[in-house]
Amino acid sequence: MPKSKQNKKPIPLHPKNARSAKNIGKSKQKGRWYAFKHFWSDIHSEFKKIVWPSGHQLFINTVVVLVTMAVVGALVMALDALCVTGFNALVK
Repeated sequence: MPKSKQNKKPIPLHPKNARSAKNIGKSKQKGRWYAFKHFWSDIHSEFKKIVWPSGHQLFINTVVVLVTMAVVGALVMALDALCVTGFNALVK
C-alpha cells in the first residue's frame, strides 16, 4: 500500500451532517412541509425587493423593444435578400 494512503485519517462528520439520536425516528414529512413553507416565504420576500416599473416606463420600454425588433427584422430581411440575390447570380 502506498505511504500516502497509509497516513490518511478519516474526516470527521460535521455536526450538521451527522444523524443525531433524536432525529432517527422522525418522519420526513415535517421537513418537507417546512421546506415548502420556507420556499414560498423566500419567494414572497424576494418579490418585495423588486422595483416594479410605472405604467409610463413600461410603455416606453415596450415601444423600445418593438422598434428594436422591427429594425433587426428589417436588417435580417435585407441580408437574406442580398444573400439570395448573390446566390442566384452565382448559379446563373
